[in-house]
Amino acid sequence: MAINNSINNTLQPGFFIGVNPTTVTAAEVNLLTGLTLAPITRINVRVLTSSGTYTPTSGTRYIYVKGVGGGGSGGGSGASASSQSSMGSGGGSGGECAVFTSVPASPVSYSVGAGALSSSINGTQGGTTSFGTYFSLTGGSGGTAGVTTASPLLINGGLGGVVTASSPVYQSNGQKGFPSIILSAPSAISGSGGSSTLGPGGAYAGAGLGTAGQGPGAGGSGGGSFNAGGANSSGAGAAGTIIVTEYISE
Repeated sequence: MAINNSINNTLQPGFFIGVNPTTVTAAEVNLLTGLTLAPITRINVRVLTSSGTYTPTSGTRYIYVKGVGGGGSGGGSGASASSQSSMGSGGGSGGECAVFTSVPASPVSYSVGAGALSSSINGTQGGTTSFGTYFSLTGGSGGTAGVTTASPLLINGGLGGVVTASSPVYQSNGQKGFPSIILSAPSAISGSGGSSTLGPGGAYAGAGLGTAGQGPGAGGSGGGSFNAGGANSSGAGAAGTIIVTEYISE
């Protein structure tokens, strides 16, 4: 069997089953889950951005649930003197996974992890995203604040979030934030934020404020300062999300 777009969209990045085409064959579902099913057709996509309780749309037989934890914020930078630099490292992205299952018999409580706030010092961790007992996805860790120095220096970024899940069809711990690097006072960059499969992390700064994560679960970049520049705060992490794709069985 040729692996078509519905499989690719499931595994990379695991967003939907059956985006193109909308009907998934029994063979494709079996490949992903080991279940024996008739073809199924997508009827609805629900994007959950705040915590609450999920109740399936009437008629739903199966659900495919993708989640990502909140992104960590980058580290801030201190003010720098002449011929010195201070560069914060990037925040990690949230852990992410997807599960495919028969429709739950009762409503499912869920939480969507917040993105970590911008920081003038060390960054902080994003919030945890969870969907009942199906998965729990921790947020990315924060980056580390810059050290004002004239010497070469590398500061590692925050770690990615961690996945705990029951029989996922796709899972990945979050991407680690990128390190900040100082070679000399003008040759320095802050660390970019870790990316999620739903969007890139915040872009690095030479001198200036860090950039927020650009997609759900992505980490923020560090702030940067050099050659008598002022202190700069980091970029915030992006909030997580849960995407529920609902199916009927033909």
